[in-house]
Amino acid sequence: MKQELTDAQESWIQALESGKYNQGNSVLNRDNNFCCLGVACDLHKENLTVTQPSEAKAVWYDGDNCYAPEYIVGKLGLIDNVGESNDVDLKSLTVLNDEGKSFAEIAEILRSNPECYLISG
Repeated sequence: MKQELTDAQESWIQALESGKYNQGNSVLNRDNNFCCLGVACDLHKENLTVTQPSEAKAVWYDGDNCYAPEYIVGKLGLIDNVGESNDVDLKSLTVLNDEGKSFAEIAEILRSNPECYLISG
């Protein structure tokens, strides 16, 4: 039986599919270019401390610019802060993102394998 997505998980996947976000890599958000986990941070930024040091172009969420903050990990039911999979044949979400999978492709992977990336709600 396919794992049901929580509202937060569904909203995040829909945001990845929306075409609204420019995709970047290596950091959550640099110059409004997001990694897949950065999109989740943007969706929930009202619950995070968001800073952008003047000398840096990267946005920091709860003190980090490379890894999903604890709030996002919990809200989305991620296994860890890089979107690791519990299936050894599936790469983490950050690796998929940084290796060039599009947001639409990442969304499809999440929809096809939610039990591998997301703890059920």
